[in-house]
Amino acid sequence: MYVPDGLQYWEIVAASGLCALGFLSVATVVSATVAVFATREPAPVRAPAAAPAAPASEARQPAYAA
Repeated sequence: MYVPDGLQYWEIVAASGLCALGFLSVATVVSATVAVFATREPAPVRAPAAAPAAPASEARQPAYAA
């Protein structure tokens, strides 16, 4: 294995290990995100709300002729 001047073998191993840990961290986040979105149930479709009913006092007012 080629070892550049100034780097020890353990430094190369440590750098490779850190790169591997970084990749695993990113892969874990991506796979967890995909799993959450893949298993999420769709939101139920709500029926439109009905208009509020008028109070009984307003509904039964007689129509006065002018």
